[in-house]
Amino acid sequence: MKKHDILFQAQEEAFIQALEEEMARETPDPNAIRAILDQLDRQTGGAAFDPDAGWRELQTRRPAKRRRLGRYPVVLAAVLVCLAVAGTALAVNLGLHEKLAAYFHLQSGESALLESAIENPVTTVSDQGISVTIRQTLANSSGLYVLYEVTTPESIALDPEKNWHMEGFLDLSSLPLQAPLGSSIFGNDIVEVTPHKITAVAYAYTPVGTMSSGTVHLRLTRLGYWEFSSSPQFIPIAEGTWHLTWHLTHIDPSITVTPPALPLPDGSGNIESISLSPFSCVVISTGAPASDWPVSLVLQNGSTLPLDASNGQYTTGRLSASGQENPQYYSYFQFHPLISPSDITALVIGGTRVSLGAS
Repeated sequence: MKKHDILFQAQEEAFIQALEEEMARETPDPNAIRAILDQLDRQTGGAAFDPDAGWRELQTRRPAKRRRLGRYPVVLAAVLVCLAVAGTALAVNLGLHEKLAAYFHLQSGESALLESAIENPVTTVSDQGISVTIRQTLANSSGLYVLYEVTTPESIALDPEKNWHMEGFLDLSSLPLQAPLGSSIFGNDIVEVTPHKITAVAYAYTPVGTMSSGTVHLRLTRLGYWEFSSSPQFIPIAEGTWHLTWHLTHIDPSITVTPPALPLPDGSGNIESISLSPFSCVVISTGAPASDWPVSLVLQNGSTLPLDASNGQYTTGRLSASGQENPQYYSYFQFHPLISPSDITALVIGGTRVSLGAS
């Protein structure tokens, strides 16, 4: 056998092994699967993988190379089954990941609201035997959510009853944020814990900025848990450097409305603009923050929906760009559950009603 034939087979074997490993995941990623299949097809001289070709292509493709492909047809058959079965974890991952859907309390069909905001970077880094993988991102003009998984070795068992935490933050400093202040709100929510895996959502709000395409960093440093028996105490079990970098190709699903000089209820300033996306609302005003008054949405069916935390569905943040001659105030409302901007006809701030529509 020639030397280049040995190398050729070794490369094919590596691609097939990578394909099998991805298929063995709890939620296989279709983008990663297609990328591996495309690489394997190029190795064997075929065209890029097309799942629509289905079983017919599986039966007829490249018969002359069958002896080299080994278990490839079996693995490909499994891929085609997964791509064909609706309702599987793989099918969910073609749109919004099931863990993010649960995080936002989405009902059936609501994930379609976020299609333009979804990206699947799938980047991984390992240190101290612990791997961190980015599974999916979700962004709009003022916020970024990152779904990631932390996988531990057999020597580190995770007790699901403990209050686990991964120290670190989302670094947006490389993004061209068009903001009067560098203020941001960061957080890290644990979604699920199993004996050797943590699923979490890291997020960053930039209510005084505008998210744009660019490089994003997730910087994590310590894995541990909180004890609350007497006073809060963080117990680290692993320290390392888990620095993940990827490019955010941002498509903003927000609708921005600039009303014609509408005054605030007390006349101290004006409502400058309102930005709506399925998971947030940002009101920019002068004179005072809009959140100083009751704020509610008016829906297509005529009902009103208060934007406050009392009903357990919304959180409210307030930032001000102080120190300026005519400061702007940013009132940020995060939606839980999501709301389609097309279902909102108006925003009411105190007694001031702002009709909404695409700018």
